[in-house]
Amino acid sequence: MRIDLTGKSPESQQAERANQSGSRVNSSARDRIEIGEDKAQLSLDQSRIRELEKQVKDLPEVRSERVKALARSLQDGTYDVKPQQTAEAMLSETLRSALLR
Repeated sequence: MRIDLTGKSPESQQAERANQSGSRVNSSARDRIEIGEDKAQLSLDQSRIRELEKQVKDLPEVRSERVKALARSLQDGTYDVKPQQTAEAMLSETLRSALLR
C-alpha cells in the first residue's frame, strides 16, 4: 500500500499526470471525476458503550468515604506520606499537564 502525503486524491493525481504528459483532458471529463465519500458504520457495541457511559456518569464525582478516611487520618496525625510518593505525584501531574497542552 502506498501512502501519499500530498493530500491529493488518486483521481486528481491521474488528471495531473495526464496534463503533464501532454495529453489533454477536456473540462467535461475533468468535471465527471467523482471523489468517493468517507463513511462510518457504528458497531453493535454502540449500545454497550452508551450503557457504560451512563454508568460512569452515575458515579459520584467525589468518593466521600475515601475523603472522610483521609480527613480522619490527618486529624489523628496518622497520615504518612513518603517523600517518594509526593515526588511521583508531582512528576505525574507535570507530565499530564504537559501532554494536555
